Amino acid sequence: MADLTKKFGTAAEAYFTELGRTRASGGATGERSYYPALATLLSAVGASLSPKVYCVAEGADQGAGHPDFALYTARQLQLGQPMEGQVPERGVVEVKGAEEDARTTAESDQVVRYWAHYGLVLVTNLRSFVLVGTGESGTEARLETFRLADSASEFWGKVDKPRAFAREAGRGFGEFLARPLSYRAALAHPEQLAWLLGPRQGRRRHCFARNNPIGLGGCAWNPVRRTAGGRACQKSRVRKAGGLGRGG
Repeated sequence: MADLTKKFGTAAEAYFTELGRTRASGGATGERSYYPALATLLSAVGASLSPKVYCVAEGADQGAGHPDFALYTARQLQLGQPMEGQVPERGVVEVKGAEEDARTTAESDQVVRYWAHYGLVLVTNLRSFVLVGTGESGTEARLETFRLADSASEFWGKVDKPRAFAREAGRGFGEFLARPLSYRAALAHPEQLAWLLGPRQGRRRHCFARNNPIGLGGCAWNPVRRTAGGRACQKSRVRKAGGLGRGG
């Protein structure tokens, strides 16, 4: 566990360092400028899991639009690229700028479409992360959230000191990311099942319970909100799959 904690801290420091370097260059044009830092972070955390999870930028349009990133397990890749017909087993990622509200983005029509198609969506504005998935009753829900800073200005101020920021938040941040990357996306469409039950895969070990996390052991339904310090627990908002209204 100590080795894993060190890896998470190193990944977090590299993330903060690269974000700061990109911002300081004066050439950043929006959230896309920070894609490389985020992709490297997600792949670094994914490398600590079993099976390993890889972050692929600019996901292909599989019927719900182009996600910013797609999260594939190692067995879904061939020569570093997703095999034809593969649906990202760990879902997709929607990225916004640090000034935007990740919770608002998590309620957007685009994220709802991604959830309906992929089963899992990790929404982030670089400083906050919201995992949108399927709840106990089969409805869309915010499963977990994690916040590195309350505002963009606070976040960028902390990014200016990446090592100190990583010491403060690195372990909790890495542990949080490992959980979303360990969830299996719920299968939303029959065609998504085809490659899982192909001749080479057989029917072994593919009873895909909705959002059945593996890798670090967490619970199958864990609607909590966490801050960088790892505190706070709150029941999530749940929304029916066919509607866009707010829950309680």
